[in-house]
Amino acid sequence: MRLNILLIFSSFFLSLSPHFISAQSVSFNVKGGLNLSNMAFEGPDAVNNSGNITTGFHVGAFVELPFSNKFGLETGLLLQSKGFKSEFTSSFFDPEEMDSISYSGDQTTSLLYLDVPILFKSRFAMGGMNLIASAGPYFGFGLSGTRFFEYTFEGQQYEEESVIDWGDNGDFKSVDYGVMVSIGVEFSELILSASYVQGLANIETINPEQNTTTHQNIMISIGFRLGNEE
Repeated sequence: MRLNILLIFSSFFLSLSPHFISAQSVSFNVKGGLNLSNMAFEGPDAVNNSGNITTGFHVGAFVELPFSNKFGLETGLLLQSKGFKSEFTSSFFDPEEMDSISYSGDQTTSLLYLDVPILFKSRFAMGGMNLIASAGPYFGFGLSGTRFFEYTFEGQQYEEESVIDWGDNGDFKSVDYGVMVSIGVEFSELILSASYVQGLANIETINPEQNTTTHQNIMISIGFRLGNEE
């Protein structure tokens, strides 16, 4: 249901763009910056409602298709990290002790996605700068990922890493989608912005009919306008 709403929303704006793109020049920009990522968990098998924030990055290239001086449509390719941190507890059976032995530590899940945002963008002049705001859906695909474990067992520090397996029978489903909202300012070619990304796709693979796992991202970006195509 949520995917259908996003598809209708994005199709609506894409269908409008050929009719309303103005004589204003098409513009291009690149941006990159810091990601503050987390994941939300719901359902009977969820240990916590959410994890802890982990830091990462994003980098992307975008094209803006103007409707007028103040409004336009922006889309592009966005490579960005997602994931979360949390504590974990594990155990194994010790045949010598004939008992189960537990140990605990910290884990960091780091995921790399390629996202395609489709954003309705507005721009308003304020003195010598422009105030910008944008909102719309995004669609993404998981490219790679790892889980990194740190724990202490019998006085020794250990570190382990495992590779994320994508797919319905893996660790996470690879397809992601959701909504993105952004605010910022433009100083000539320089763009400073902050964005919030809320995943709507349930990427959970363990009993997904009852359990839900979604992405949450805060993006702090610096960008540069590359020029216009008349």
